[in-house]
Amino acid sequence: MESIMVNFALPVSMLACVVAAILSIGFPIVRIIKDKDPAVFKQIGIYAGAAIILYLLGYVLAGSADPEYLELRKISSTIYTNVSVGITAMITMTVVAFGLIIYSEVKSILK
Repeated sequence: MESIMVNFALPVSMLACVVAAILSIGFPIVRIIKDKDPAVFKQIGIYAGAAIILYLLGYVLAGSADPEYLELRKISSTIYTNVSVGITAMITMTVVAFGLIIYSEVKSILK
């Protein structure tokens, strides 16, 4: 039973995840190209700029691992840095999201 799950279900679930990611990115791109609204292109530029800034912030804050740690885990420093960037970006987005939730609740209370 375990062999079936690993050999069949795991690849199928990975394929489904890839298809879902392509569709979730593809449909908005098709809609944007079809509408050709300048405001949408401006919004895309803002989002792309924010993503680049978030990546650069994560890269600057990413630490460097000891060579002994990298050798023990059998990973390269590039992989370590990219994972660190991803974790830093996730934590930053989480903090910003909670901050915006608190801001909106306080704003609605004070209205």
